[in-house]
Amino acid sequence: MPEKLGHYLTTSRFTAAGSGTACWCWGTDQNNQPVFIKQFLSPVYPADDEPMANPVRKARLETCARFEQRKRRLYDAVFRADRGNLVPVQDFFRLGTQYYAVTPRVQITPLTMEEIGRLPAAQIRVLVRVLLFCMAQLEAQGVVHADLKPDNILFKKTVRNYFTAKLIDFDAGFFQDDPPDDPETITGDAIYCAPETLLFSLGKPVRLTNKLDVFAMGILMHQLLCGRMPGFDASQNDYLNEALLSGAKIDVDYSIARPYRDCILRMLALDPADRPTFAEVFLAVAGEDAPGPFRRDDPAPGGTAAPPRRVAGPRLYTPDKL
Repeated sequence: MPEKLGHYLTTSRFTAAGSGTACWCWGTDQNNQPVFIKQFLSPVYPADDEPMANPVRKARLETCARFEQRKRRLYDAVFRADRGNLVPVQDFFRLGTQYYAVTPRVQITPLTMEEIGRLPAAQIRVLVRVLLFCMAQLEAQGVVHADLKPDNILFKKTVRNYFTAKLIDFDAGFFQDDPPDDPETITGDAIYCAPETLLFSLGKPVRLTNKLDVFAMGILMHQLLCGRMPGFDASQNDYLNEALLSGAKIDVDYSIARPYRDCILRMLALDPADRPTFAEVFLAVAGEDAPGPFRRDDPAPGGTAAPPRRVAGPRLYTPDKL
């Protein structure tokens, strides 16, 4: 049975599949356009008639206010960074006790990383440059995605039979000037987790930056370019981050072209300070034809510029179109 949620109508049941912090479903907006609807599991806004001691209610209201402020700032920055290859939140609202975020539903071409690794090299390089350009734009806004993995990259075939990519799900993200201080808030995939993120999750005094995104993208680039993970001794370590922390050698496939291979080696450095920025990696692989500097008004390779943003009424994000 479809459920009305503000200006949206659900077209599927809510599910927690693939997410530990939210439920999601498909839906349509007022113009019958397909959307993705996310319902956050926490925080839960106190109900007006909820019997609660004043200090407890006040603390929950303050938690919700901080949540709204951080989401508003994050979603606004992602929107500013978009050139057409990010999927920013178009609406963020509270209905009753629950918070919701809405994005456009993107029509995708299902592809595994192994299948992409078998595409013509020119097509793979376009995908890599698109992703690097997207991350350079987020970097310029001070945003850390913090959950880069194949599930958060949507692939789509273009009219010229190339493939482009779109980045989704920024809800694990944070700003470099406001990193998390609670290890419980880290939710990324262990396969793409940087060494410093692992140390932070174990309670070590580590400051997280967007270099954890650089590390994850180094792994993803390796998978895209040759269809495989970087090599390490899996008999001694389960994950690449553990291998690096134990001093093990990391192997980058020699089938990967030299500029990309050199960048991946630097991106997978143990020390975050030794990793390049996304802007540096993009310029290294895109060459003299690379667009720059990174600004709001230039489209990404394979993408289109994002439209102007309009904020109206109490709803937080209502772009004119996406």
